[in-house]
Amino acid sequence: MQMLRNKILIVALCLGAITSILVYVTLSKQTKQVPKDMQIVVAARDIPNGSIIDMSMLSVHSVQEKLAPADSTPLPDIVVGKIAKKEFKAGEPIAMSALGVKDRLSQMIPPFMRAVTVSVDPIIGVAGFIKPGDRVDIIATFNINSGALTKTVLQNVQLLATGAELNPEPNADPKSSTNSAQPQANATVAVSAVQAERLVLAESKGKLRLILRRADDVAYAHTKGITGRDLFGIVPPDVPIKQALLSAPSAKVRAKAEYLLPSERSIPPMMNPILPIPPAPAMSELPVPEKKVQVIRGSKVDEVVVAK
Repeated sequence: MQMLRNKILIVALCLGAITSILVYVTLSKQTKQVPKDMQIVVAARDIPNGSIIDMSMLSVHSVQEKLAPADSTPLPDIVVGKIAKKEFKAGEPIAMSALGVKDRLSQMIPPFMRAVTVSVDPIIGVAGFIKPGDRVDIIATFNINSGALTKTVLQNVQLLATGAELNPEPNADPKSSTNSAQPQANATVAVSAVQAERLVLAESKGKLRLILRRADDVAYAHTKGITGRDLFGIVPPDVPIKQALLSAPSAKVRAKAEYLLPSERSIPPMMNPILPIPPAPAMSELPVPEKKVQVIRGSKVDEVVVAK
């Protein structure tokens, strides 16, 4: 009887151990099968094909790891600025393989703006150190009649390209760019439609120069332009020296001109010629003073002029 009880106890303990092992294995498998979530970038709204992606088009959602595309990304910053090579529906994960870089000028123009290319002197772009992406002012010099006028025609415009060099990608390798001067014969800027008209007219009438602005400077300067008269003062027109001396003698020279002999009047005033002394008048021409005599007649006194 005692042996039977011991056998039953041993069997119960074995069954309990087996049951515990089975429960542990089952729970371990269930824990491993719990799906994991991960953060991925998805389209916040429909993104048309060819669009330049900005932050307003993106959002970050949590999805199961097995449902996320292999080339999805959790970082929206590396998606911003790329070009959509396909149409993305709202909520669709952004696949990096479906994105491209900005390799065309039309993809770099800001919304509602125009790209205008103008000719500039290759050496006047701040010695060639102006690069695509900089902000510049545009100054024009015009020849008006016989004078000149220099005036700022546009301020704080974005430079899209110089020559054939486009604005570099924000995530481009810094080693691929250079800080050396690269003189270019033309510049492409982003302007509004009204500014485009102003710029094209200024180019056709004058000579353009690019003025580099500080990166964080957005202030506008109120200028009226400058002319040659403002810079140098009033400058008389060029005339021959002899003509200038004869046509505009000083008042002192004009006063003495009547005493000059005909041969001496052609001498320029600055030579200061010696003027001749006028001849003395003849004695017969000098006036003779009158002689008067007083005549007393009683209480009356009269003056009588005596003849010569």
